[in-house]
Amino acid sequence: CLAFRRASSIPDPQAWVGRLQVGAGATGLLWGIGATVFLGLGDLPYQLFTVLVLSGVAAGAMTSYGAMWRGYIAFLAPFQALVELRLIFEHTPLHYPLAVINLLFVGVVLYSAFKTDRAFGKVLAITAENAKLTRALQYQATHDPLVDLVNRRELNTRLIDVADGAVIGKHSCALIFIDLDRFKEVNDQGGHAAGDEALRRVSLILK
Repeated sequence: CLAFRRASSIPDPQAWVGRLQVGAGATGLLWGIGATVFLGLGDLPYQLFTVLVLSGVAAGAMTSYGAMWRGYIAFLAPFQALVELRLIFEHTPLHYPLAVINLLFVGVVLYSAFKTDRAFGKVLAITAENAKLTRALQYQATHDPLVDLVNRRELNTRLIDVADGAVIGKHSCALIFIDLDRFKEVNDQGGHAAGDEALRRVSLILK
């Protein structure tokens, strides 16, 4: 039920949502057709039992479609609409109250599905925010705030990874050192602000 994260190689999540709704609607329609058939096969106790079973199916489907409110509606609407029509068309004093009770049950499960959808949305929002904060903290811990390049600790970690990869893969690697000519003169004559600006501009070139 959860379609995420856009990328050039991944289809539009909305297309997956649309397919899910169509599939849920088709499934609900099939269940509704089956319900109308089974409700006409036996006496009243059999029909009551069938309605209970169908109510269980409707409630159980909420666990599958609970992450997406519209998907559950797409499943439940054709399913329970056909059940309601079948009960009403029996035209007996017992079937009318049964239809009303079933309709009330549908309202309850729809409300529960709505609350579940809201809860999923909150959990996903909190999870996404936590992931964003974690990435930000990780970036701050591994990058120098002045030049926005990796700091010494992260550089050492990456050098070890590169060296280990070269040993395992049996290939060579190279390390390039860059020295800024006359940087001390810039720093002494223009002050630390000028030196910092020079470092920032060099870091932009390196990126």
